[in-house]
Amino acid sequence: MGNVIYVENLSKYFSSGFKRRKILNSLSFNVKKGEIVGFLGPNGAGKTTTIKILTNLLNFDEGIVKIFGLTPDKEEVRRRMGFLPEQPYFYDHLSGYEFLEFTGELYGIEKKKLKSNIEKLLEKVGLKDHGKKSIRTYSRGMLQRIGIANVLIRDPELLILDEPLTGLDPIGRREIKNLIYEQKLFGRTVFFSSHILSDAEEICDRVFLIFNGTIVKEGTLEEILRERIKSYEIVLKNFTDENYGDFNLEKRGDEYILKVNESEIEDILKKIFHSGKKVKIIRINPLVYTLEEWFVETLKKK
Repeated sequence: MGNVIYVENLSKYFSSGFKRRKILNSLSFNVKKGEIVGFLGPNGAGKTTTIKILTNLLNFDEGIVKIFGLTPDKEEVRRRMGFLPEQPYFYDHLSGYEFLEFTGELYGIEKKKLKSNIEKLLEKVGLKDHGKKSIRTYSRGMLQRIGIANVLIRDPELLILDEPLTGLDPIGRREIKNLIYEQKLFGRTVFFSSHILSDAEEICDRVFLIFNGTIVKEGTLEEILRERIKSYEIVLKNFTDENYGDFNLEKRGDEYILKVNESEIEDILKKIFHSGKKVKIIRINPLVYTLEEWFVETLKKK
C-alpha cells in the first residue's frame, strides 16, 4: 500500500516579539492507504499545527509534506480530502439539512444524488430527527455530528479529523467511532487527532504519540500492547503456601494469584510442576497498562 500522507523532517517556528519558538521539531511519519491512524498527545503538543499544515491552512519552515504524492496546496488534494477542524464554523441560521445541501452544491454534487446522500448521512450521524432544526439550536455534540456529515458529503478518499469526538456523550462517541471505522471498510484513510487515548485504542491501526512538537513513540496497537504489559498473573487452584519464591500472592475465593514478571514465569512453573502437588494452573494473564497509563509512563522517560 502506498503512502497517502508522507511527512519528513517537518519543522514549524512561531515568532513572538524577538523570540522564535520551535513548535514542531523534525516530525517524520507516513499514513498508508486504508489505515486509521491516531495522532495522540496532550493539548499543546503540536497536533493541530500539524493538521493545519497537512490541510494547507498553515505554512511550514522545514521538511517535506506530501498528500497523495502532491504538495498540500494542490487542488487535487483538496478534492480528494475531507477535513473536520477542531472548532468548525457553521452558518447557524441554516438547518442541518440546508447546510449539507449548501456545501454539497458547492462541491457540484448532482441534486438527486445530494438529497439521497444527505438523508443517509443525517441518519448515520444520529441527526435524522434534527436535520430540519436550525444549527444555532444544536448542542456541542450535535455540531460535531453535522461536521462529520459535512466531511463525508462528497465521499473523500482521505479524512483528516481534529479531535472529532470532543463534546460527544458516550452513545455519540460510540456512533462516531463506528462511523470512522466504517470508512476503513470502504477503503478510505483516516488520520485523526485526540487527547482521549481510549478512542484510539478501539479503532486505530497505528498511533503516533506527539509531545512538545516531537513524535516520541509510534507503532501498531499490537506493538504498543506488548510494550504496555507490566506483569503477569498466574491463577492457580489446589495451591498451598509452600515457598515457590518471593512472589506477590493473593487469594480470591478458592483461587490463588501469583503476580510475576515475564522473566519469572518459566521458573515458577517449573517449581510447581516439580513439587509433586496437584496444583492446577487455571490461566496466565498479562496485566497491561491502560493506554493512559502507558502514555504517562512514556512521557516520564522523555
